Amino acid sequence: MGNVVRTETDDAVTFTIGFASGASAASVELAVELSACNNYHQQNAPMTIISESTRTITWTRQRAGETKPTQLPSLTITQRVQPAMAPTVPERTSPDPDSAPAVNGKTDYTYLFNVNEADGVQDDRTIRHTRPRA
Repeated sequence: MGNVVRTETDDAVTFTIGFASGASAASVELAVELSACNNYHQQNAPMTIISESTRTITWTRQRAGETKPTQLPSLTITQRVQPAMAPTVPERTSPDPDSAPAVNGKTDYTYLFNVNEADGVQDDRTIRHTRPRA
């Protein structure tokens, strides 16, 4: 077999498989790993697809001497996105709860809590997004 070239665009990833001159094969297998992302670096925008959706893989073949590719039967995969979160109990950081145990009027209070949001693309045991989103 020859080379495999991966090309990305805004809405697709294309794999082009080139065969070495004179190569012959009864079948060809290309393993494509659809890796998932986690929230380690957070996302800068909300997810556009949540729940279950069907994706279509289209593919073509172009033999030597052919002027254009032949469309082959499409393949479908099902993607499941199930976001989850496990927020922690809010903890007051200012003013110090020991020096001001009660909540008083005309005082600003600051609380800290982790959202622990998993985006649901990989699994709920991956690194979680811990900062609340505005």
